[in-house]
Amino acid sequence: MAFASKIQEVASQNMANVNTPGYLAREINFEDNLDALMNVTNTASARTFTVSTSQAVPGRGDENNVDIDIELANLNKAALMFQAFSELLSTRLNQMRSAIKLG
Repeated sequence: MAFASKIQEVASQNMANVNTPGYLAREINFEDNLDALMNVTNTASARTFTVSTSQAVPGRGDENNVDIDIELANLNKAALMFQAFSELLSTRLNQMRSAIKLG
């Protein structure tokens, strides 16, 4: 859920700067962060995600490369991730409750 929260945070920051001249969108890459997470040995580092500057070429005269459609898609992706994680957690809790009742 922390990763979905970070996606939402980055997309919100980008959207807030959609009209800021020279602002370059930031992005968070799942694969890069997963690779880094696989090499982490402590839990404190596991909650730190790498955010990079988007390499998209600015298509506007003000050198801003924020694409509002991409940011909206990222917000939707984060919402779907939250929903999936919540449903998974709910299922796990129900399984534990059932096991305790039967145990």
